[in-house]
Amino acid sequence: MRLRRKITCAMLPAVVLSLFLTGWMVISYATEATHEAIFRYSQGVLDAYVTQDLAARARLLKDNYLDNVPSFVAGYQQEALAAAAELNLIWPGHLFIIDGNRDIILCTTGEMPDRLPPAWDETLEKMKHSTETVHGHVSSSEGFVAHYFEPWNWSVFILIKGDFLHARVRHIWLTVAIIGAITCMVLVLIIGFVLHKLIVKPVNLLQNATEQIAMGEMGISIPVGDGDEFGDLSRDIEGMSYRIQQSREKLQQAVDELRTMDAIKTSLIANLSHELRTPLTSIIGFAKLSLKKIGSISGLSESADGDGATLIAVQSALETVSTQGECMEGMIGNIITLISLIQKDAAGEREPLDVGSVVTQIADEMRAGIECKGLSLRVETPDEPLIVLVDRSQIALVLRHYLSNAMVFTGAGGILVRAEAGNGEIVVEVRDTGPGLSPENARKVFDEFYQAGDLMTEKPRGLGIGLSICRKIVELHDGQVWVESIPGKGSSFFFSLPTR
Repeated sequence: MRLRRKITCAMLPAVVLSLFLTGWMVISYATEATHEAIFRYSQGVLDAYVTQDLAARARLLKDNYLDNVPSFVAGYQQEALAAAAELNLIWPGHLFIIDGNRDIILCTTGEMPDRLPPAWDETLEKMKHSTETVHGHVSSSEGFVAHYFEPWNWSVFILIKGDFLHARVRHIWLTVAIIGAITCMVLVLIIGFVLHKLIVKPVNLLQNATEQIAMGEMGISIPVGDGDEFGDLSRDIEGMSYRIQQSREKLQQAVDELRTMDAIKTSLIANLSHELRTPLTSIIGFAKLSLKKIGSISGLSESADGDGATLIAVQSALETVSTQGECMEGMIGNIITLISLIQKDAAGEREPLDVGSVVTQIADEMRAGIECKGLSLRVETPDEPLIVLVDRSQIALVLRHYLSNAMVFTGAGGILVRAEAGNGEIVVEVRDTGPGLSPENARKVFDEFYQAGDLMTEKPRGLGIGLSICRKIVELHDGQVWVESIPGKGSSFFFSLPTR
């Protein structure tokens, strides 16, 4: 509908201008033709009077040799004047006759003066030198036809009033205006119909087709005929729809395959984790038990030799086994936690929780390890409670991961833990003075199994799933995680929880 209006509005001035120019030419031609017809009719009446009446009477006088007898001439002239007075003009105008002295001897109306005005002198002189009927305009509004009758030295005029000429012109203007308006309306309707059939309708069909494609309906058919640009465009859109449908089917097939492979991978990792956890627990248990037995033996020292030295070496190896085993147990626990979170669609049991108290509690639990590394730990929480509805154990796990990462990657300086409320949410920040993250690492740090740094030159610190666990837990609580980091100056890890 909008396109139709635009095209119509664009075409309407051209149609109106064309009709105006055409009407102007028609009016000019019609006006000229009307004036010409009026003058021709007047000329015909005048010629008939002069040639049939005046000339006949003058010839009769001459044939009877009475043209020099004043009484006879005067009688015939009176009869001619009476005949002129009875001439019937079919439009407003009047006839008048002028004698040789330029006196008006006959006028069919009282509007003329007794003597012809000086303005007519040039016309009278022109008439005396012509044997034909002449016509012209006395002024811009009045016209005339005239004939000079030499035998009696008479000048016979028919004066056509300007009001009549203007009335005829107004009638022509009105007629052309009405016809032009009707023609304009008809042309606009015809143009609108043609435009609708040739342009607007195909465009609407193409628009509907693109809307169907945008809504996911593929393999559509557009009922636009071939043979023009719209037909070519319709075929192109149909081909594009078919190719999109094929691509979507291939993509859906690939997605299904990826989901199947991901499910297999998740199941495999879960099974391996559970299978590894049992023997690993036994190894750690036996190592600790052996360490306990060795620790109960008295008299062992680093300077011992023989069996004592052997027991000290075994004790050191068992301590390494126990430490590394606990590290591996933590990794396996993280994997199991991540898989459990991936398979969940919502958080666990939620309860009202003061986030500030949990932040303080987790910080106190990890303070000894942080300070043992030579780092400072500062906690900032408001005095008022920061209450949210969450799973306590999961939020505590997020805090532990944040603080553990800050402790591992910070070589010197300190760690700040802050919790505050605002804008309908509670935001927790863990800031460190470590090496920081590049923009690329900052974008990927919450991805599964992603580890910052060069894995070819640096020893991996874990499996790279701790922060992805944090992100999954926070998102299950309708929150967000993000990081702000400046390379060389440290990082700030955030997570937010809605209070509503």
